[in-house]
Amino acid sequence: QNHIEPMLFDIKEVAAQEAAAPQAMVSAAPQAARSFTPQEQHEVFRANRAQFAEGRESIRRANSEGFQTYMQTEITRDNLEAATQESIRQEEAAREERIRQEDAAREAAREERLRQDRAANAEQRQKSQAMRAQAFQSLMNSNVEVQHNEILAIQNGVDQLNFNPNSQQRVGLSQLPLERD
Repeated sequence: QNHIEPMLFDIKEVAAQEAAAPQAMVSAAPQAARSFTPQEQHEVFRANRAQFAEGRESIRRANSEGFQTYMQTEITRDNLEAATQESIRQEEAAREERIRQEDAAREAAREERLRQDRAANAEQRQKSQAMRAQAFQSLMNSNVEVQHNEILAIQNGVDQLNFNPNSQQRVGLSQLPLERD
């Protein structure tokens, strides 16, 4: 605003000049009356009034131009401020979008790791279950074989007892021979 003030005229000074102008014309009139005719005097008054009017108009134009310059400066300042605010808003929006995308990428990577971990765990569970099932089946097969061998041993023992009816010896399972493949 300080750079505009020299362009603006002091309104009080202009008003004082305008107020003093008719007095100056009247005080100059008696001296002019001695050397000028009433027609010439009237011409001088009219010329003075025109000069004052022109000066007043010049001051008004200067004030108007100064005010226009001031307003244009204010508008320019407001536009710059608005552009700055818009730029800041856009930068903030871009930063928020970048953060959102980074968060989304991190979340997607985390979800992918979890999915892979779940898949690996499921595969490990399946392998463990298969191994347990295989071990259980082997145990069952082995139990069936042991039971079969025990049955054979019992039958052999019974056959031995039947074969040697005079024998007082009891044949225990632990003493029976087990058939193995």
